[in-house]
This record gives sequence, C-alpha cells and structure tokens, in this order.
Amino acid sequence: MSTVIWIIVAIIVVVIIAVAIATLRRRNDRRREQAREIRAEAGARSVTVDRKEASAAETEAKARAAAAEADVKAARADRLTAEAQEKQMSASVARDEVDERMAEADSVDPDTTTEDSDSTEAVDDSTEAERPSTTTTPSTGTQPPSAAGSSEGQHIG
Repeated sequence: MSTVIWIIVAIIVVVIIAVAIATLRRRNDRRREQAREIRAEAGARSVTVDRKEASAAETEAKARAAAAEADVKAARADRLTAEAQEKQMSASVARDEVDERMAEADSVDPDTTTEDSDSTEAVDDSTEAERPSTTTTPSTGTQPPSAAGSSEGQHIG
C-alpha cells in the first residue's frame, strides 16, 4: 500500500504543480494584455501631450518675443526721454539767452524804466490801466464811463 499511496501523492503533486503553472501563465497573459492596453492608452495620450507641449513652446516663444519687443520699446522710451531732456536743456539755454537779450534791450531803451523790466505783471497792469473800463447801469446797460454822461475825452466838432 505504501507504493500506491506514493503514486497517488505524486500524481496529486504533479496536478497541483500543473494547475499552479497554468494559473501563473493565465495571470501573466492577463498582465501582458493589461500592459498592452495601458501602453495603447499612453500612446493615445502622448499625441495630446505632444500637442500641449508644442502649444506651451509656442506660447513661451511668443512671451520671449513680447519681452524682447518690450525691451526694445523701453530702450526707445529711454532714448526719447534723454532726447527730450536734451531738447529741454537746449530750449532753457535759448530762453535764458532771449531773456538776457531782452534785458539788454530794456537797458538800452530810454523809454523802458527799471520797474518795467523787473516785472511783466507791472507791464500788464499798466496796459490794462490805459484801457477804458466799463460800468453797468440798470437803465442803459454796459457803457464806457465817458459815454455815461462824462464829456471828458470827447470832442464835438
């Protein structure tokens, strides 16, 4: 009996080993199929990712171009600012020269007093003092003072 039991045990062990090997093969086949599906899905996503990377690279290139353009504009603005400052200084020097020449003309002119050349407001005030002023009366409206009944400055001829 002992030999028959050993043969039956050996057959059971061989069957168990065969079942285990078959199970491992089926599991490995399923894993291979799952890996193929994952690779196919990743390949499909790879196209989308490639498009996104290309879009990102394009946007980055646009950003670099815009930054370069901004740098060019900033440099131009700096140049224009410097040019404006030079022109302002030149105009200021020219204004000073004109003022000096006007002062020289005032000093040479016998009709110009020192008061007139010291203040332009004094000249403006004296000019307005020479103009006739107007008054408003309820019955006659706006009239110069000489027309309101004063005969000074009027010649009847």
